[in-house]
Amino acid sequence: MRGLAVVNPGILSLIQDLGRQGAAHLGLSPGGPADLHAFCWGNKLLGNCPNAAGIEITVGPASFSALADMTIAITGAPMLAKIDGTPQSNWHKFELKQGQRLSFDSATSGLRTYITVAGGLAAPKVFGSAATVCRNQLGGLATTGNVIGLGNKLQPGDVISLAHLPLSHPPHINHFVPRRYIPQYP
Repeated sequence: MRGLAVVNPGILSLIQDLGRQGAAHLGLSPGGPADLHAFCWGNKLLGNCPNAAGIEITVGPASFSALADMTIAITGAPMLAKIDGTPQSNWHKFELKQGQRLSFDSATSGLRTYITVAGGLAAPKVFGSAATVCRNQLGGLATTGNVIGLGNKLQPGDVISLAHLPLSHPPHINHFVPRRYIPQYP
């Protein structure tokens, strides 16, 4: 299987996209990323459509193992990302090779960091969105026909498959977000 395996999800790691629109009349909140700016920049760096699903990590620490080669972007709160123990810069895109471990320390400021993957992540859509909203019990993963963690945070051993969605635009020419667009996290 091509994807990311969850080794340690930390306090709270969720699948997010831009959220469910038009379902409020059903009593459903839209969900989506808490830091929309960071989430959208991650997808922009990779050439993904803005709604491509990614992983939202709250506070950290967290770690994931690559089950295939992929290009990823890391944006949001500073959590000191490392690939096989080598520190990586936030607000950049990177090549993650099969077998490598992507890990995050606890946030030094801010709360949420995002992992986006070129082509997006495969997650079932409920009411038009893959966004996880725990209180509505929506979002999460489904594998081999069984629903696991639906509406819940990611668990150790979960595997998030790659989606291979077509790119909406050419990947950002830079491998990083220009400094003037990076917010200061309290």
